[in-house]
Amino acid sequence: MPGTIIFANGSSDFLLNAVRIFNQRLSDRGCAPWAVVPDATDLDPAAGNALILALDPTLPAEGFSIAETLGKNIRLTGASASALLYGLGKILRTGSFSGGDFALGTWRGTTAPAKPIRIAYFASHFYNFYHVAPIEKVAKYIEDLALYGYNYLAMWADKHHFESDSDPALTAFIARLHELYKTGKAVGMGPTVLTLMNEGYANTPEHLRATHPKRSFYGCEVCPSTQEGLDLILKNHRDSIAWFADLEPKITSLWSYDQGGCACPQCAPWGCNGMLKTGEHVAPLYRQHFPGCQISFSTWLFDYHGEPEWQGLDDYINSGKSDWFDIILADSHTEFPVFPRRRGRFPGKALINFPEISMWGRTPWGGMGASPILDRFARLWGQNCTISSGGMIYSEGIFEDINKVAYAAFYWNGNNAWEDIMREYCRYEYGCSSTEAFITLLRQLERNHSGKSALHWTPTPRPGYRKARFADIYFNPAGVPDYRGAEDAWRTICGLDAGLPDWARQAWRWRLLLLRARIDALLAANNGEPTPEVGIALDEIAAIYHTDPVRSTAAVAPMTEAWLKNHRLQ
Repeated sequence: MPGTIIFANGSSDFLLNAVRIFNQRLSDRGCAPWAVVPDATDLDPAAGNALILALDPTLPAEGFSIAETLGKNIRLTGASASALLYGLGKILRTGSFSGGDFALGTWRGTTAPAKPIRIAYFASHFYNFYHVAPIEKVAKYIEDLALYGYNYLAMWADKHHFESDSDPALTAFIARLHELYKTGKAVGMGPTVLTLMNEGYANTPEHLRATHPKRSFYGCEVCPSTQEGLDLILKNHRDSIAWFADLEPKITSLWSYDQGGCACPQCAPWGCNGMLKTGEHVAPLYRQHFPGCQISFSTWLFDYHGEPEWQGLDDYINSGKSDWFDIILADSHTEFPVFPRRRGRFPGKALINFPEISMWGRTPWGGMGASPILDRFARLWGQNCTISSGGMIYSEGIFEDINKVAYAAFYWNGNNAWEDIMREYCRYEYGCSSTEAFITLLRQLERNHSGKSALHWTPTPRPGYRKARFADIYFNPAGVPDYRGAEDAWRTICGLDAGLPDWARQAWRWRLLLLRARIDALLAANNGEPTPEVGIALDEIAAIYHTDPVRSTAAVAPMTEAWLKNHRLQ
């Protein structure tokens, strides 16, 4: 029978929303919702179907405890309302869904996050899921991440996509980001605003444009070496402030590279020269208009040319001039940078990582379904977990949901073990008790994580390519990756699929995982040549992502026949 929920300290809009989310997840899994009752007066101590929510600010920050009370009933106590939401996530993940009823699990104890900064960054561009999916689907996904313990939501209103601040498309885009930020705030995720230190619109005047720093660059970034250029940069930051000030952002993240920067003689090296000089003017604007916000200084890609920028930044911090920023964001495409690993914590600054969980090793990113690569991320987090205060995961879509969940556990527990959270994930997201087979599957799929074969498909004939038997696609037989163990992964997932409840088998998380294993096995058996079955799988993935066959770019779009007909790969 359905249980009951009691607010020991009274209800609030936040807690009522948390219970709504809890009940919606029960409904998604075929279980009846739990009713909210005024108090515990009439509780049956032997029933074991009541959940009492209580606040206790003496608990560790953001921590919660789960304990038995009144016989077999459960008391969830949180240090804050957000902590109670995290506790509800734990209760969902450790419970069981069977026969239309949700049964509370056996986990008892007290836990709190080891790392205070746990940011989910949605890269809402290229017409990916975050950019174009129905907003209610993205909002529900934000709620899911809050249940796993993420406490900040980051997005970027990337100005280079728009002609100017009066571009009608920009107005609609800002409105969309607002709605998503509001969803995040309603589940305790502080708004985090990302922007380049020298960001510009597409119409940046030619004489004010920055010099290419030999990193990712759109050519409309602004050089701050003249007063006119600096004034334009400040004007562009005032636009960002005007868009989001009403949301009371908690972190502003100012970026150096990818894209960004300037390599003119007055600005180079950008990361420890032009960017620092510009930040001394930019940061006070955010301090003034986003009261109490923290400023994050991004060092992403500082390692491209050795360590002079890192050393210059360290010297700047030691000089006592760096009070205008609070956080240093550090990471790279491959290993965690050597300089901060060797140096350790910077005085007076929190250090966070920026794990690239979406793009590594696959093109299109997620174009063939789920992309779990957990042992790789465990190794990388192990390089900095003792010196970092958390991190900001970089996400291009929902295909790396498993990677997000692993990092949620990394940040919560402080270590780099992922197996326990994946056991919970398996039971909660799939209603599956075969957790060890699931962990085996994840490792099999990681061994198969090479997948650049889609770059070797084109609707245009090329030397060395031959016509595929499926649709109007040419492919390069020499470009076939090594799908190690693809057949093993397919057999494993078929065995798991047979035992899943209908609600899990039809859910997008399972479909993306199964389709990934299916495509790998089909391509491995056919020397990398796409087949009609591959095409059907890609069409389903594109539908899950809400891919636009015309506007979605090659980076994020599955290589469906419809997409290929609208694009010519260069």
